[in-house]
Amino acid sequence: LAIEVDVSSDLGTLDPDVAQLALRVVQEAVTNVLRHAAAATVRIELRRAGATLLGRILDDGRGFAGGRSGGGLESIVARLAARGGQLELG
Repeated sequence: LAIEVDVSSDLGTLDPDVAQLALRVVQEAVTNVLRHAAAATVRIELRRAGATLLGRILDDGRGFAGGRSGGGLESIVARLAARGGQLELG
């Protein structure tokens, strides 16, 4: 799996708890790509929009078909919700 990373330069001022959360979410997302997407590449993008951290994980795999979400997605949703965040799948 080829991994491309695009991180804005202003992330060094993140709250340590938010930085840890971002690490865990990216880790789980890449794990899901490896296990389920049959992808050749994944791109990780992290940006700030004011006080908000925006992240996108993009891959060239077969896509999310919907239906039952596994424990990994539930974990991401719970982690984000605990900090007022949200997850969008597409």
